[in-house]
Formats: sequence, structure tokens, C-alpha cells
Amino acid sequence: MYQNTYQQRNAIDQDDPRPRRRRQGSSDFVILASMLVFLMMLFLPVMVSKRPVSWEPPSKKSFVRSVQIAFSKPSGADQDYTPTPIVSLSADYFTFGSDYLVFYRLHSLLAQLAKTAFLWLLLRRLRVAGHYAVGFAFLMAIWPSSIEAVMTPAMRGAIAVSLFIYISLWAATYCASPKWLPWMFISGIAGFVALGASLWGAILIPTIPAVAWWCRTPGEKMKWLHLVIPEICVIAASVICLCMSR
Repeated sequence: MYQNTYQQRNAIDQDDPRPRRRRQGSSDFVILASMLVFLMMLFLPVMVSKRPVSWEPPSKKSFVRSVQIAFSKPSGADQDYTPTPIVSLSADYFTFGSDYLVFYRLHSLLAQLAKTAFLWLLLRRLRVAGHYAVGFAFLMAIWPSSIEAVMTPAMRGAIAVSLFIYISLWAATYCASPKWLPWMFISGIAGFVALGASLWGAILIPTIPAVAWWCRTPGEKMKWLHLVIPEICVIAASVICLCMSR
């Protein structure tokens, strides 16, 4: 009886692959959710700290003024132009104050979990097997530098640049989708924000077309023109950051 049921299911999947995709999607979601819950349980015991926050915003008067300074040209000759982490940390400062380091770490942890999730989604779009994708994403999440970035608020830029690079690349893999336009804007905006965290975001210039080409369906014509939107956004952000850093 069970063999007949299995054969019937295979026959249905061959005629219509949608049920198989739904089962695969449900399985992937369970795996991803389980990994994120495990990571949260792994990090939470070391989150609590009574130490004050060592980071200070550009202006202690108001959040708006801090944002204005963050997007202006750095005053120091050797300072990088990184408005993304400055705005994020300023929001924490004016929301939680400087006496509760745990809230800063919790914000960084949520960003770290989001980074892990988008890395896993990107790997699955690259046709990496589920168990390999989970293993690699988990390894990157517990890497010593990743843990240090969560524990140290001043290193939030390292989490931000990785997070938005993964989002940009993941969205770029949908360049051949019927609804490609919003995906390309998501990819471009995420790339722009990644450059605001670090100039390492410029790595998106060659990797966006490479990843989009790799994820295309076999025999499908590549939609190179669709990638113009994210490429323009990333190149413009790179030029702005280089000019502001000098």
C-alpha cells in the first residue's frame, strides 16, 4: 500500500512539479527557522552585560543632527565614510541610552540572524544543497569575527555590509522574473546601503552579474539589461563614498 502511494505521488509530481516545490519550500523554511532559533539560544547567554556603551553618536543633542553629521564629509583625514552603522547606532543611543549594552547587542544579534538567513537564501538560489547551505551559513554566523561584531557595538558596520551584500545578491538572482523591476530596485538599494557601511560593498559590481548568470534557468536567455539598475546604484554609491572619504 505504501509503495503504491509513493508511486502515485511520484507520478503526480512528474505531471505537476508544484506540490514537490511546496514540500521543498516547507522543508527549507523549517530548516532555516530551526537554525535561527538555535543561533539565538547560542548567543543569548553572553548578551547580558552591566558595562556602559563605549560608543557615542556624532551629536548627543538629537538623532536628526547625528544623522546629518553621519551623511556629511568626515572631518578627520583618515576617517572612512560609513553612515549606515552610525545611523543604526545613533538610533540605539537615542532609544536606549548609553547604560544598556544588552540592547545594542540584541540589535546586532537580530542583524546577524538576518544576515545568516539571507546568506542561506542566496546559497539555495545558487543551487547549493540544503545541508551544505545550512552548514556554511551556520559556520559564518559563529565565526569569531562575527561573534565579536555582535558583542562590540562599534563593529556593527561589519554585520551591516555583509547583510546588505547578501540581500543585494539574493534580489539580483530574480533578474529574469516576470516582476523583475522591484527585485532590481531592492538589489540596488541594498547595494547602496552596503557601500554606506564599508567600501567592501564595491565587490557587488562584478558579483551581481556573476550571481545572476549562475542562477539562471538552463537554456534561459540572460537578461543583462535588467541588471543595469543595481549596477548603477552600486557604482554611484562607490563614487560617492570614495569622494566623501577623501
